[in-house]
Amino acid sequence: LNQKLPQLRRYYREAAEKIGFDATMQLVPLTHLRLYDYGEGSGGTITYVYILGVLALIILLIASANYINLATARSLSRAKEVGIRKVVGSGRGQLVGQFLAEAFVVVLGAFLLSLFLAELALPFFNHVAAKKLSIGILLEPEPGLVMGLGVLLLGLLSGLYPAFVLSSFHPVQVLKGKFSAKPQGLFLRKGLVIFQFTMSVVMIICTWVVFQQLRFIHHKDLGFDREQVLIMHLNDNFKAARANALKQKLLENPKIQQAALCNVVPAYNTWARNPYRYLGEDGLLQQIDLDEMPIGYDFLKTLNMKLVAGRDFSPKIARDSAEAIIVNEAFVKATGLVNPLGKTVERILDSDRKMKIIGVVRDFHLHSLHRHVTPTVLFITRYPYTVALKVQPDNLSATMDYLRTTWTSFDKQYPMDVTFLDTEFARRYETESKQGQVFLSFLFWPSSLPAWVFWPGHLCRTAEA
Repeated sequence: LNQKLPQLRRYYREAAEKIGFDATMQLVPLTHLRLYDYGEGSGGTITYVYILGVLALIILLIASANYINLATARSLSRAKEVGIRKVVGSGRGQLVGQFLAEAFVVVLGAFLLSLFLAELALPFFNHVAAKKLSIGILLEPEPGLVMGLGVLLLGLLSGLYPAFVLSSFHPVQVLKGKFSAKPQGLFLRKGLVIFQFTMSVVMIICTWVVFQQLRFIHHKDLGFDREQVLIMHLNDNFKAARANALKQKLLENPKIQQAALCNVVPAYNTWARNPYRYLGEDGLLQQIDLDEMPIGYDFLKTLNMKLVAGRDFSPKIARDSAEAIIVNEAFVKATGLVNPLGKTVERILDSDRKMKIIGVVRDFHLHSLHRHVTPTVLFITRYPYTVALKVQPDNLSATMDYLRTTWTSFDKQYPMDVTFLDTEFARRYETESKQGQVFLSFLFWPSSLPAWVFWPGHLCRTAEA
């Protein structure tokens, strides 16, 4: 299949280039569809897996550094124990083995305690992350092997240096009370403290960035008003005339401020992206790919989208329905047109259709906030299948009752399908919000770190006293 792919790619690319498209294709492993993003919006969460893995590793390193600090700080209190053991015949290897074993016991105990705490915290985590994880997954062979190796490695990393420090004490000096900490050990402990603080500050900064990203999602100016906007879906029973009659009937209710037919609502759904031609400022014919938005009259008013130049579509001007278009600021920037109003744009897929720019709308987010604002063209739809409604916030239940009654009078076969735009927007970014809450949960541990960092120094001074 890999050998046939270049020929297949060449065939489709030639066919696509004839109508102004650029076709690409690649083979994707089935196991990668869940975690990797291939441009279809179905994956991409592998990045979050890596980030959480790095954060977990940083926490383990901070914990190891803290244990080393605690163990070396308590070395003075155990100096006489080491001296007596050496006097009665214990070798350095035996002492190293004993202290390493103690470190492994501590790590193993911490591991078992972490499993218990994880079991307690798992329901809360599943609620926040919208997952259905079970602690039983850790009992499978691969995770069990990884955790076992992790316990061994962490025990070795945490216990090796303290073991060699404790076993290096000279028994005569210790028993005479003339022992003091070596400068090299003090330098190492200070270095570990600096490392702990540095990593903790990095984690706090990252958490702050995540918090700001969450605020950005919820407070970003999208270029349109998503509050109190209802999206009513139309079925095949509604042709253009019937849909327009429904719109006019809905507007009879004073609680419905604006209504517009459309096919696309920003940040809710998309239509298509097609190639267009236009005459550039240099007099040459240029091509640009534009996102298309088929909309109806009063759509800009309904979503409170602002025009920065020109005018809106008007039902009083017959030619607007077939020849007029409105573009966004991103289109003006991409084309470099000094004065786009009145310029002609040609849709390549139906080259006999030439449209004139009558207005420029302020940039708005048609797609996800993960993408930049793209050049977009708005034109009057011929086959609407959505009604956008701007409603007053008070007495929504009565407004919804009126919508249901009106819908039933037009269509008794299918139930009304209505949703709030802000609800759909929140649902679109629900994953990011939940991931942000998981990241924010990492803030508690670093914020309590200073007490743990200064504790070893307090222990050391207590032992010296």
